[in-house]
Amino acid sequence: MINSRIKSLIIFTTGIGIFWIVSLFLIQVIDVNKFKDRASRQYVPGREVILPQRGSIYDRNGELLVSTQKCYSLEIDRVAINEYAKYYSTKTKQIHAKDIKDNVATVVSRYTDIPYSKVMSKLNLKGKRRTVLISDKISELAIKSIKEDFRKERYRFHVVTFNSFRRVYQKGALAARLIGAVTSDIDKDLKIRNPEKTLYELKGICGVEKSFNEVLSGEHGWKDVMYEANSKSPIDYEGLKTHPAIDGKDVYLTIDSDIQEIVKNVLEAGLKKTSAKNAVGIVMSTETGEIYAMSSVNNDDKSRDIKKLRTLPNLCVSFLYEPGSTLKAITAAAALHYNTISIDDTVNCRSRTEYFGKGRRKKKRIIDDDDHDYHDLSLRDIIAKSSNPGISRVSDRIDDIKLYNMFRDFGFGRKTGTDFNEEAKGLMRPIDKWTSYSKHSLSFGHEISVTPLQVAASYVTIANNGKPLKPYVLLGTKDENGNMDYSKPREGDRILKKSAVRDVQSALEAVVEYGTGSRLNLEYLNLAGKTGTAEKLDPVTKRYTNKYFASFSGYFPTDKPKFVVFVMYDEASYYYRTGSLSAGVSVNKIARGILSLPRYRLAEKEVINDIVLRKVPDVKGMDLTQAKEILTDRRIQFDIKKKDDNGIVLEQIPEEGVEIGPGHKVILVVGERSISSENLENEETKVMPDLVGKTVRSAMQLAQSHGFVLKIMGTGIIKSQSIKVGRELKAGMVCKVSLR
Repeated sequence: MINSRIKSLIIFTTGIGIFWIVSLFLIQVIDVNKFKDRASRQYVPGREVILPQRGSIYDRNGELLVSTQKCYSLEIDRVAINEYAKYYSTKTKQIHAKDIKDNVATVVSRYTDIPYSKVMSKLNLKGKRRTVLISDKISELAIKSIKEDFRKERYRFHVVTFNSFRRVYQKGALAARLIGAVTSDIDKDLKIRNPEKTLYELKGICGVEKSFNEVLSGEHGWKDVMYEANSKSPIDYEGLKTHPAIDGKDVYLTIDSDIQEIVKNVLEAGLKKTSAKNAVGIVMSTETGEIYAMSSVNNDDKSRDIKKLRTLPNLCVSFLYEPGSTLKAITAAAALHYNTISIDDTVNCRSRTEYFGKGRRKKKRIIDDDDHDYHDLSLRDIIAKSSNPGISRVSDRIDDIKLYNMFRDFGFGRKTGTDFNEEAKGLMRPIDKWTSYSKHSLSFGHEISVTPLQVAASYVTIANNGKPLKPYVLLGTKDENGNMDYSKPREGDRILKKSAVRDVQSALEAVVEYGTGSRLNLEYLNLAGKTGTAEKLDPVTKRYTNKYFASFSGYFPTDKPKFVVFVMYDEASYYYRTGSLSAGVSVNKIARGILSLPRYRLAEKEVINDIVLRKVPDVKGMDLTQAKEILTDRRIQFDIKKKDDNGIVLEQIPEEGVEIGPGHKVILVVGERSISSENLENEETKVMPDLVGKTVRSAMQLAQSHGFVLKIMGTGIIKSQSIKVGRELKAGMVCKVSLR
């Protein structure tokens, strides 16, 4: 008996010893890494990444264009729903899983755009899948609201995790190619599923998003964390270090959203009317070089997904084309600057024949003016009437190097130095590679490739009295503390003598007064500029085709230029191939649209306390005599454009209600509704639409499509309009709207 007890004790003790030996062997040898990792998780802090918020993008007036939104994933444990129903059910109150699912779907659909039916279908999926993903794109605000409602119901069967950052574009496709796009950039070497623990960020891939990516991105931060040994839950531990993330700076653009939309609407309407392939439009400040609008549109844009549209090239800075006659102004500027001709000197403008090559390869080229046959014209009229033979003979008077350098000084053949990474520098053949006809071709804008921005910037130089201005789109940046850092205009040295500038400006005014752009002037605002019509060169055959670039570059007002407006249509139909019939009309419409914006009115409100201000009355529609009497009685000075004692007041600048001082005058446009803008296009009869109840943006779109000018008073929603609904409209008619 005693021996059996001793044997049992020995066996038991031996078994325990073997168990401890095996356990220690497993811990110390086999599973050493597992337990070492668990110990280190408890006593050695790990490090997690803190993600910065990407900066927002605003226009010059503080209107939000792009913001960043955190997106979260919401998963529901369907087994836990059944367990919840059993746990909280009582004899008096039965809780059913289907009712819980119904409530979950109701809550989710209330705070998101996910339909109730879609949530229910996911919760009722067939199969043994325990958890279902409701969505991985729920906003931070929505997820907070959902979690709060779930907390009130004591729901604990949901899992919420950060999924991604998402850029939100408040104005849809407006300025899509300009703003650009981003992509998610994740450090794939870090094999951690949760993006909050990785070097995750949004990275700009084109447009403004790419050009200012470093400013918008911010800097990642980090924090030390410690975990419970048997779970992944973090624990509080004194002494853990944190390096906070630095959010990206907000970017403010020089773009004015209202002008951008005006340009976009005009170009889209122009594409439809001219059947062009592409269209670009640029509005720049002649005082600073700021870009107020930059739009490029294609016939297929409306059928494209907006995400795809944002990745397409910004044609304003990357598209290369032969500009044609818009560059005649540069040739004239060179001749005037170097005193080889005066603005009133006459030049032989008859067609001329050139020969180049030798032997069997000898060819000839005729330089003429198509359907025109001018004899002798002054330099001013060569520009006004756009004579190719005339400007080619003007170039003969200029030294090759001087002409080449003048084009370079105006910014051709090199980048403008603007903010865009994708800007092209254009192509201009070096002098040592000029052929016998290169100089003449260059004089009227052939044998050179330029970007639309280069042409617009060159006209800024002319409007700015011969001083180049660097185009830029970054107005400034604002950090997370609200500190604003503004960009500064960069003005170059004068490249033209003052006398040469004045003469070129007078020639560009003549273009619109009586030349190729004579249909484009506004009676109440003078416009100056140059039309351009250039045949497209076939890249394969190296021959010119019957396809054209039609463009117009101009500025206004002529007495004190504020804006340069450039428009170009690529492959407009044959009837609209000339710059005057297509691009010039669009420039006119854009100028009228800008004038309709209250902040760009010509006579701005005086703020000097010592001056007695008087409100301008509404005299539109009155005969001239009556209008004179009213203005005289109120001691308001006035000027009359297109004087006609038998006419009526068609337009007044400034509009009714604007307060002006003694030094300001009211401009009255008088006539029998013969404003040149009425004759811009032979359009079908249109009637006045109902604007009451609409937003300003909607009204602007209608004004652009119906051809009337919108004058805005106040802010908010439109409550009244001066032209009755259904009245027949004529181009250039002014409709005054009051807002509330």
